[in-house]
Amino acid sequence: MLIVLFCLGGSAALGQEWYVRLNSDDINAVSGEGDSLWAVTNGGGTLLWDLGSFELDKFLKSQPDLYSDEEDTSATVRVWIRDELLTNSFTSVAVGPSDTVWLGCNEGINVIDTSSGNAWEFGISTFTVSNSPLPSNQITAIQARPGTGEVWIGTQNAGIAVYDVDTGTWDVYSTADGLASNSINCIYFDTHERAWVGTESGVTQINMNFDPWTYGTYTTADGLPSNFVTGVLEVPCCWIWFTTDNGAARVDLNNNWDTYGTWTDPDFLSNDLRGIIAVDGEIWLWSALGITVYDLTGGTWSSYTTANTGGDLCSDDVRDVFDTGSDLVAGTQGGLCEFDGGWSCFREGALASNDVRAIASQEGEIWFGTYGAGANLLAGWNANEGLPGSWETYSYAASNAIASNYINDIVLDNRSTEGPTWLGTGYGGNGDAVWFATNLGVSFFDKGSVWETFNATNTGGGLPSNHVMAVALDPRPATGGVIMTWFGTDNGLACYTTGSTVHWDTYTTANSGLPSNYITSLAAEVRDGGYYLWVGTNWGVAVLDVVNDSWTTYDTSNSGIVSENVRSLLVDSDGSIWIGTTNGISILDLPNTWTSIRTSTPGSGLGSNAINAMIQGSGNWFWIATSRGLTKFDKSAMAGTRFLPTNSGLINGNVYDLCYQPCVGIWAATRGGASALRQGMPILSDESVEPAMGGPLDDYTFTVHFEDFDGFAPSSATLTVGATKYAMQLSSGTADNGDYSATMRLEPGHWTFFFEFVDSDGCQVRYPTGSGLFEGPDIYDGFEPDDTCIDARLVWTDGTVYGGHNLIPFASDEDWFYFRGEAYIDYIITIAPAAGSSVGAEIYRSDCTTGLVGTGDSSTPFVFMPDEGAYYFIRLFDQGSTTASAGAYSLSISGNQWPMMGHLYTRAATISAIGPQDYCDVLTYSTGPTIASSPAVDAAGNLYFGASYGRLVSLDPSF
Repeated sequence: MLIVLFCLGGSAALGQEWYVRLNSDDINAVSGEGDSLWAVTNGGGTLLWDLGSFELDKFLKSQPDLYSDEEDTSATVRVWIRDELLTNSFTSVAVGPSDTVWLGCNEGINVIDTSSGNAWEFGISTFTVSNSPLPSNQITAIQARPGTGEVWIGTQNAGIAVYDVDTGTWDVYSTADGLASNSINCIYFDTHERAWVGTESGVTQINMNFDPWTYGTYTTADGLPSNFVTGVLEVPCCWIWFTTDNGAARVDLNNNWDTYGTWTDPDFLSNDLRGIIAVDGEIWLWSALGITVYDLTGGTWSSYTTANTGGDLCSDDVRDVFDTGSDLVAGTQGGLCEFDGGWSCFREGALASNDVRAIASQEGEIWFGTYGAGANLLAGWNANEGLPGSWETYSYAASNAIASNYINDIVLDNRSTEGPTWLGTGYGGNGDAVWFATNLGVSFFDKGSVWETFNATNTGGGLPSNHVMAVALDPRPATGGVIMTWFGTDNGLACYTTGSTVHWDTYTTANSGLPSNYITSLAAEVRDGGYYLWVGTNWGVAVLDVVNDSWTTYDTSNSGIVSENVRSLLVDSDGSIWIGTTNGISILDLPNTWTSIRTSTPGSGLGSNAINAMIQGSGNWFWIATSRGLTKFDKSAMAGTRFLPTNSGLINGNVYDLCYQPCVGIWAATRGGASALRQGMPILSDESVEPAMGGPLDDYTFTVHFEDFDGFAPSSATLTVGATKYAMQLSSGTADNGDYSATMRLEPGHWTFFFEFVDSDGCQVRYPTGSGLFEGPDIYDGFEPDDTCIDARLVWTDGTVYGGHNLIPFASDEDWFYFRGEAYIDYIITIAPAAGSSVGAEIYRSDCTTGLVGTGDSSTPFVFMPDEGAYYFIRLFDQGSTTASAGAYSLSISGNQWPMMGHLYTRAATISAIGPQDYCDVLTYSTGPTIASSPAVDAAGNLYFGASYGRLVSLDPSF
């Protein structure tokens, strides 16, 4: 389950919305405390795992308008986009003193303050050479010194910096102080107040028992197998162990050295070691080939690899191992692995690798081809409907699987056969097949779990090379079941034809008009009844007239092409041929009109002349993938807009491939993951909806910004508030890039709302996605502020009904009132909540803290009798209302208090004006006129009442 948290707004801001797919399993380092485990990754952000609940908080470096939409099948994932992070690729991590976590990278240090306990409230600060005494931004190691407030920071070529969290002071140590080298690999503290610093020139021991500290260095001259020291470990009473890039060593108290390596035991997997740890009488050493274990008691060696753990170890490429106190956790290239006698693997990302070289999509599915980790299918994902989708991974594991994990191109095959069974697999078209061009052949998958792989061997040379760069499909309707599929390789062109017969045709420079056998791209088109295949190579472009079997070649000597090193091809809806090269774009309008677009072309928007891919959007809009960003290009205006990681949600600037997913937008495959720019949708600002103060609002306006990147207006725009729909109208800007508004009367209450737009392609976009709702606005009553005792409103006790009040559900809203109460008089308090409301009431003395009566649910009148004449306060509060009118109520108080109407009354009177007497009598009286004042007592103790008609009523207190 995915939880993505971000701020919502009630009005809109200009921008784009990007969705990002990242792999966060390539872990560089781990550290933790208790069940909280921090892991830093190679491009996948910073992870905080709760090992008890398997919940994950992921922290990603912010990019403008970035919306991370990760999905995980094994854990609840909360994604936090944080502006303050330096990178998504930290190399070191350490839990420090005072609830801090320290992250190191090549740009400096981030410090996360976790004292709040809530991930969304974590503070993040930064140390770099520009704002601190840090000697270098290239951080190679971080370690907290036990029992102190110190954090030790190793750098590349600049020594060690020590920061004291308690005092906020810095110290820097280098070779001038005694370090073996200023290039630091690791830092370790033993139990004897000594720091061990592994460097590229040996290991330095810093003895902190002396003032000043003393330094000593060990090198290969002393017994180390290499001076490149990557890890240090103390085994109390006996040894200090070291790992290097050429094996391990240990030295005892008598300076006796032993060395270990692949020469020691077959289970010693690699001499190029990365670190060392001790647990339960064993020494663990790790490398890119797995984990090697030494039993201190038996002196025997063993190992853990993906092979001997049945794949339970996530990857042999182990980067770090951490002891949580209850078990061991290994950070690997393939995820986080926990060891408690057996291995468990936690993989966060569904994307197999962040190096995405190919991408293809159709409605309901996206295919990602990675370079080294196989392919992924994301099926059922729909941002508009809030559907997370499901992931499948396809990698080379058996003879019937994908030919190679190195994928160069992906093409979805929607063709219908109308003839013999396609490839003998029962494929019948309708988008049920996928072609993968790989480094070891081309694979066909019918999504019915049937794979077919073609290579140079099993095609008898029909495929001229196993290194397949591109695939192109015959765009013509199948005739008699004949279908042609084209493959470009690094050694020529192949055509695979199925029909009444199945055969291969091969084209090279020797038998065709190809200018080179190294084919980089293909594009097929039907034009004027003919069928043409365009072929891009590293020495120009050739076009094959398939029907007439004739070739035409274009190079710098006979055409306007800007470079012969072609990377991509596109035939647009006007019939123009777009040729992407390493030196810009050439557009050919047949027969021989050429237009060039380069970074030097004014307003082109190109970030680089290296053009990796091109696709056409709607109309004259084109999308261009370069090695330095993504460009949206308007062919009619010959102008473009450039998207980079610094001004958009593009996750990486090196863009390899592009595709369009219906009703979603443009997908970009990059070196650092995949990004989708969602189009034709409302864009909301990142400011919360503020409650509108005052009475019922006759003219409350909702505004949202709509922007369609292909330049079309929405066909409809609606706003739903509560259960009522309102049509939205363009209020500013243009129809395809403007603000849409709706105005209505809102009564007091708590309102939810959402927007719906239908774009020019008929795709419906809803915001928020799924069944979500925006919370607010909260319309308070017209008597605010009345949230505190100080703001309380005076009410009469004559039965007057005070209406128009409202409590906001779940908003901690309170309404306070006060009234004058006389002793021993019954007051009937009536609170009439609106339908669906539940209003509670409590009565306090005048100090507003001493509670007298709590009514719970005040849906029925209740009686309150004061024990003295004084002011009393009523606190009203919401008890969980959820409807739009929730919290609305009226209040009235009725009591036998002045003025009183003439009937039989029983009331108490305290006579305190006759010397030492202080007593209370119960007076029962009946009078015709209205009693209009409270009683007054004279010096003799006579009691007087003011009455209507100018009368004065006197009572003798001695009765």
